[in-house]
Amino acid sequence: MTPVPSLRSKRSELPAAEAAELRRAVTATLRWRLRWLRGACPPRTLRAARLVAVALHASFERPGLRDDAPGVAGMRWRPSWSALARAFDLPPPCRAQRGAAQVEAVLALPAGELLELLVLVAPGLRKADVHAIAGRAHAAAALLGAPAPRLEIRVTDPVRLARDAEAAHRAIAFGALVSGRLSPGAWSALEATARATVPPAAIAALAAGAPTPLAGLALTLASGAPAPSPLAVATRLLRGGTPARLLADPSVLCARWAAQASPRHRDPLARAERLARPPGEGPAPAPDAGALLALGRELALGASRAIRLARREGVGPHARAAWREAIGPDLPRALHPAFAAQLGEGGLRTVLERSGAMHEVRLEDGAVLGRGATPVQARVRALSVLAAAAGGPLLEHAEPPWRAVLTRLAQPRAFPTLLLVVEPAGPSGPPFDPLNRGPERAIGFPGALAVVIAPGRRPSGRVLTGEQAVDKLVREALLGHAVEVVPARSEAHPVAARLAQIAGFVRGRGRDAPVALEAGGEVLLVEAGRLRRFPLGRFAARPRRFTPDPDAPDLALSPGERRPVGLGGPSVIECRAHLLDDLRAVVLYADARGAQLREIVFLADLEEHLRDARALLQAADRAAVLAVRLSEDLEPAVRRLGGAGTPVTVSVRGRLPHDLQVEVGGERHGGRSGSSWSAAARALLARWPKSGESRLAVSAVTISANGAPAGGLLALYARSVALRRLRVHLVRSLRTYQPRGSRRRTG
Repeated sequence: MTPVPSLRSKRSELPAAEAAELRRAVTATLRWRLRWLRGACPPRTLRAARLVAVALHASFERPGLRDDAPGVAGMRWRPSWSALARAFDLPPPCRAQRGAAQVEAVLALPAGELLELLVLVAPGLRKADVHAIAGRAHAAAALLGAPAPRLEIRVTDPVRLARDAEAAHRAIAFGALVSGRLSPGAWSALEATARATVPPAAIAALAAGAPTPLAGLALTLASGAPAPSPLAVATRLLRGGTPARLLADPSVLCARWAAQASPRHRDPLARAERLARPPGEGPAPAPDAGALLALGRELALGASRAIRLARREGVGPHARAAWREAIGPDLPRALHPAFAAQLGEGGLRTVLERSGAMHEVRLEDGAVLGRGATPVQARVRALSVLAAAAGGPLLEHAEPPWRAVLTRLAQPRAFPTLLLVVEPAGPSGPPFDPLNRGPERAIGFPGALAVVIAPGRRPSGRVLTGEQAVDKLVREALLGHAVEVVPARSEAHPVAARLAQIAGFVRGRGRDAPVALEAGGEVLLVEAGRLRRFPLGRFAARPRRFTPDPDAPDLALSPGERRPVGLGGPSVIECRAHLLDDLRAVVLYADARGAQLREIVFLADLEEHLRDARALLQAADRAAVLAVRLSEDLEPAVRRLGGAGTPVTVSVRGRLPHDLQVEVGGERHGGRSGSSWSAAARALLARWPKSGESRLAVSAVTISANGAPAGGLLALYARSVALRRLRVHLVRSLRTYQPRGSRRRTG
């Protein structure tokens, strides 16, 4: 091989013959890279890039492509062009450009999921000609059909390329020459950008868009200080005898570039490069798993320091997290293939041991896979490394719930994700099921394995109880994080579906009214982006406006029903009564605004209680309607107990919320009346029938709220508060009352 001269700081110092030889060597490297691009880019996208280059040199019977093509330097007619056109349902080209070419080269630059085409035109072209070339390239891309390849076309000339150092560096480090050649003008532009060093911010940008894991890792390690340009490094390596086909791999070029820029990482980068080198390119190393993990920890630590220092260059936290995710949060992704090969040869057996205050999961040879403060944490982190390297073979050995975790740990994450692996439903009774679905609270579960996966960070895991799992699920959904609920076994699918339904309900509601859930005998209220907990008995004891979970048995008017139920209308109060126990029933009221009120009523008084409610509502509003719905088991229980006794009536007066009074026999008690509720209880006892078969009832409610007469649920709430207070003081009065002769002798 003819030695290639190095790039000098002044172009005048380089003889013309040596400069031409140098240009040809770099051109050969970019041509060899097209072969590498075939394995790193979707075939249809690469064919589309070739077709756009052909359309710049040949004409087609299609709109925008019928005129004479501008021509690409060095391009000649090929029989394969017809087959390439047929792949995109286009006719074969009808003629080719044979005059002076206006396009010097077409470079393909991989950029994530898309392919950028850099079209270098001849210097000195008019703006109209440059626009015509860009229009022709876009017209060719528009005819590619579905699914449309992700192409981004950019037309520039050597003068503008000399001003865009980042594009020039990307072209040398990652670009492939699709067609054309590097003319003296383009070479001069690349030389101009290669004379200066590359700043750390530019290296960080190149690392974030690197097409291979090793290239991204190497450039990350080199991003802490200014480095020589990739063209200067490539010419130095070519002059030293490195084959052009080897430098065509961006992993090799970037690893050697970073080794020159950061000498302290030269040895680990050289070992990583040998591991990532394709077959046939030198001896194949065979380190053991322990050496691979030690190399990975050394490289990961250096990359983590470099990414942390990128804050000085203005790289934000989200960009740094995505950067860490691309490199690999634990074992760098560049070493995954080599580690997978070692696992395939040495087996997958692991041992959990304790080392001081930490727990460690190790391979049979003693290599540490994962550490954690708890055994679950250590297992989750070890599985993260194994799943990223060789997730497929592990499925044969994994057991629940680790099998469900394993299939999702290796997936790249763009947002924080909560992975909740739930156990099957277990026997538990009302009202303490963590899910409380349906009147019988049929679905409960003992606990779950919670794994938090964040971009660029090692996963963390712990075991939660059922109530803790529901609480964690709701809080993560409130933060906007992704939530994935998976069953540990096939029997846990109903629990997983119910929890996923809760997460979707919390995320999709709450704009107009707070969201209320029922879990573990409590009510979880999601309001203004925060989670509050209430005892079930106190939550709806006063009118409260919220959107209930459709499956909450004590909050929804029709549990399990998603369609609107009832008459509807501003004057309609919906009411549902269901059995609580052998002596009591729960009555749930709801108005058209979404406010609800909950009462507990004795079964013997239920019918008269509902009649009084209807009368009180109609006294405030003649158009008021009370629509009552009874559960199936409630009516037989009411008939079994019989009717209520003679009512002892009172009237409720005053203002809400702090001046509520009750009128007994023309005298007012409570509130600001000057008389206590105990006096009202004694007055009621004086009026109570001697038979004892009677009930306490409210005959009229005349209250105001905020200076206006109140009706609807506020009237029912005032009645409910008055009855509760009177019952409490009646019980106290009966306990303190002792008839004559009942006092015990003492002494």
